[in-house]
Amino acid sequence: MDLGSVPDWISAIATVGALVAAVVAGWAAYQQLTMLKNDARKRQRLEDQADAAGVAIWVRVGTKDKLPLIRYINRSGMPIFELTVWIDTPDHRFRIYRTVAGPAFDTREMRQGTTELRAIAARLNYEPDWNGLLDETHLRCASRFRDSANKWWFRDFNGTLSGAKEKPGAPQRHGESNRNASDEGIGVAG
Repeated sequence: MDLGSVPDWISAIATVGALVAAVVAGWAAYQQLTMLKNDARKRQRLEDQADAAGVAIWVRVGTKDKLPLIRYINRSGMPIFELTVWIDTPDHRFRIYRTVAGPAFDTREMRQGTTELRAIAARLNYEPDWNGLLDETHLRCASRFRDSANKWWFRDFNGTLSGAKEKPGAPQRHGESNRNASDEGIGVAG
């Protein structure tokens, strides 16, 4: 039986070594490409979220009249659209809707929303201790909106911002399980 010559063996070992090196290099290139794609996706998500993170809506209580005020800031530099704000108390959930809200680099009162919230509460004869609700974290606010890039965003009652591919539903009330109506709450469109 002929095992071949030394040059044949060296050539065979070199060929197998080159094949192994090519497989390892291909695997390393695939891993690097996957990492670059993941980094690009993460960078894009952070860029998308940067504008939305500049939008915040909250409720505070007026110092003179002790009634709720809806406050907002929009540092994105672009308007937001289809804004829905939910104000939650232990007894009621109020819903305020705006078709558009422009940029606001400083904190502003959402006057029309504040007026609507107060009118709805008065219509319901709902006169709680608004300061007490706020102090006990029972006066909470959530919102959803569409940005100028046509992406939906949702900020829950805890202030957590999340993106969505479609229009998000209403937030869950504290302590309730899996309730997700499209626009739940007492309110009027404006």
